[in-house]
Amino acid sequence: MSQKALDEDVNSQQQPAAKSSDASDDGSCLNERVRALEAELERLEREHQRHLQLEKHLESLVKEMHQQRGELLVRNQELTRSRETLDHITRAYQVQASCNHALLQAGSESALLTEVCRLIVEQGRFRLAWVGLVADDDACSIQPAAFFGKEALFLTSHSMSYADNPHGQGPSGRAVRERRPVVCQDIASSPIFSRLRADALAEGLLSCISLPLIVDERCLGVLGIYSDERRVFDVEEVELLVELARQLAFGLEALRARTERSEALEQIRRLAYFDPLTELPNRRMFLERLEQAIAQSERESQQLALLFLDLDRFKDVNDTLGHEGGDALLAAVGRRLRGCVRQADTVARLGGDEFVVILHPAHGSAQVETVAKKIIASFDEPFSLAGNDIHTGTSIGIARYPADGTCIESLLRHADAAMYQAKADGRRTYRFFSAEMNRRIQAKLTLEQHLREAWERGEMSLHYQPQMLLRSEEIVGVEALVRWNSPVLGEVSPERFIPLAEETGMIVPLSEWVLNTACRQMKVWHDAGYDHLRLSVNISARVFHRPSFIDCLDRVLAQTGLSPGRLMLEMTESTVMEKTDVAIMTLTDLKVRGVLLSLDDFGTGYSSLNHLRSFPIDQIKIDRSFLADFDCPFGQSAIIEAMIAMAHSLGICVVAEGVEEQAQVDFLLSRHCDEVQGFYWAHPLPATELLLHLRSRRRDAVGGMFH
Repeated sequence: MSQKALDEDVNSQQQPAAKSSDASDDGSCLNERVRALEAELERLEREHQRHLQLEKHLESLVKEMHQQRGELLVRNQELTRSRETLDHITRAYQVQASCNHALLQAGSESALLTEVCRLIVEQGRFRLAWVGLVADDDACSIQPAAFFGKEALFLTSHSMSYADNPHGQGPSGRAVRERRPVVCQDIASSPIFSRLRADALAEGLLSCISLPLIVDERCLGVLGIYSDERRVFDVEEVELLVELARQLAFGLEALRARTERSEALEQIRRLAYFDPLTELPNRRMFLERLEQAIAQSERESQQLALLFLDLDRFKDVNDTLGHEGGDALLAAVGRRLRGCVRQADTVARLGGDEFVVILHPAHGSAQVETVAKKIIASFDEPFSLAGNDIHTGTSIGIARYPADGTCIESLLRHADAAMYQAKADGRRTYRFFSAEMNRRIQAKLTLEQHLREAWERGEMSLHYQPQMLLRSEEIVGVEALVRWNSPVLGEVSPERFIPLAEETGMIVPLSEWVLNTACRQMKVWHDAGYDHLRLSVNISARVFHRPSFIDCLDRVLAQTGLSPGRLMLEMTESTVMEKTDVAIMTLTDLKVRGVLLSLDDFGTGYSSLNHLRSFPIDQIKIDRSFLADFDCPFGQSAIIEAMIAMAHSLGICVVAEGVEEQAQVDFLLSRHCDEVQGFYWAHPLPATELLLHLRSRRRDAVGGMFH
């Protein structure tokens, strides 16, 4: 209801009361309307207030929604960053795990570093990874050792250093120098990237991290990682990459140690199984390969051949060119022998100038013979050493499996016997093992067994041959000579058992026994009034060159009481010419003690004036072979005369041995030889018989008689 209507109702109520009763009713209705209107007004007011409240609530809700939307946007951004961080961390863990596996599987340093760089780029989704190793040079340079990523070319075009100079101000130089990771989140604006910035940006590289590789406070190098995004390296990822660098450094150090150990083990293995001079298999590997070849031949019913080679006159080469020249020849021989056989065959050096060849399989004697001829022919071409053409040859002995032996020992022994037969037949040839050789070997083995038993049973004895002044025939000394009277073999010649004793090593205890026994006997004779006598004892090369020889001699002289001035030690020329420097020292030690020295078998070896001047020799003994043919038309007498004159010019006494005839005595007298010994005067005698001989000659001398 409008306001105008209300006003009309009020006016109507002010009309005179002369209205009808219907007006009263109208008034009541009006009041009700008023009240209704008022109620409606109140309702509308309440509705208005409620609408106002709703508007406020809506405004609050909108504001809250805007706030929640902002929070959701922030949370979404945080979640996005968290996902990116998690992704980076996950990638970093994957890279770390893969790199740890690579560390365990690495076979070489280069392969390890390249694989780590590849894993970082491919699994870590970086653009470039590289490893630089520090160099121990004046420039303190960092040398790229491995990289992965096509952008790596720009690294190789710039020198890098960890020195505190313009070349060392980049992230890698700083990381090495300061021993800490260096992060460039934005290469475009980073001041430490001024020198390489243009090249890096041109390659699309926007950020990087350089991680020092540190082990035990030593920096081995640097690991560099580049990305095509800015601000990629967050704190968590940096920590993981630092751990990766630490593991890489330890792995690199461990690999180097493992490599060094492997190289050391390989060197030990080569020293154990290979001859360092010729680089051929040595005796140990040869024996293993021969054992394997025999086993395979037995399983597969095959044949094999063992060739035993010895260089002809190798000692002459050694003496002419020295040991260095001899070593060079042996190395050249090894190379030449390898060229004469198949790849599957074995060429080995046993020691000295001895080589062996295993031909396996061997298809008959004809094939083996072809190889032997090929080897011998290969020596026709001289060896060029230090500008000299050296001509040498080889003698070959051949033993076949199973015909000549079924074990290592028999094959070696038989091939060795065949080789000596080749040498005896003129050298530069080959010989197959034969039954006759086997008989000789068996005889040698039998003799060796009896010799060992003879030594144990005391079957050895000493005889003494007088040595006398030629002009007066006065006995001035005796030579001790060992004799063997076997109850099984009878009298065994020294020419048979002495070389065998040398070969088996029994010469060492035998020589000490001879020296001790002879010195004791000579002391007995001195005490019996024959103190003018001199004792001569032969010393073999094997004994002479033993380090304990001088100590042994000192012990014998101390135990027996014999004066050193009454002992003459006889050595052959070849003995003192072997290891000349050491031999001179040993001879000097003997002379200092007052022991007399004699050069035995003079003229059969390296006789020269220079040798006589170099060695402190008191006496030379002219070999019996010269006297046996002194009157032949080939100048033997002139040689004897020259030797006597040469020795006398140096003040050296001359003894002729093997004197058996009056003509020899007359010749030696005419040439002024000093002393003699031989059957012409006396055979070697046991000690008791020699004493009787000495007494007899003393009685004859007192009676004015001559023998």
